[in-house]
Amino acid sequence: MKKFKVFGLLALILAFGLILAGCGGGEELDTWTAVTSLAQLNGTWKGVKSETHTLKELWSDWDKYSESIFGNMSREHIFEAVWAINSAAKTLSETIVNTYIFSGEKIDSAWDVMKTWDYGDNPPTFNDKNHSYSWTYNSGTQSIVDGLFKDFQINQNGKKLKWPSWLKKDFFLTKQ
Repeated sequence: MKKFKVFGLLALILAFGLILAGCGGGEELDTWTAVTSLAQLNGTWKGVKSETHTLKELWSDWDKYSESIFGNMSREHIFEAVWAINSAAKTLSETIVNTYIFSGEKIDSAWDVMKTWDYGDNPPTFNDKNHSYSWTYNSGTQSIVDGLFKDFQINQNGKKLKWPSWLKKDFFLTKQ
């Protein structure tokens, strides 16, 4: 009876191990190489990146007055990019959306102040429900040259593109 329990336990451990091995993160690690040709980039690419910071971290001139208006407010910045690249025609069309979502104890009073700031000739679209605003930029179709992407890297299967570091971390676009 003891042998049966031991073998049963070993069989159970083996089965569990096989299940875990089959569930392992079956994704292969990306190998990155420099983009050497526009042909590697032909198609549509999309990427999204988000970072959150307190306003105090973002503003170099933060003072007691800023503290009194904004307190511990934070801002999430969501950056979305969609590129359509036609390598044969050497053209790029891009749509960039920057969304800023604000939160914190003083958001209700500060939000009205923030909406009065001078945003220049291209004011954002405001959303009062979640205290956010967004800007959308559409480039239209523009000409590009081969060297434009010299600092970019592409993965081994040509499905991911690494934009050089910015916002403190790399930004990735995925082929659609």
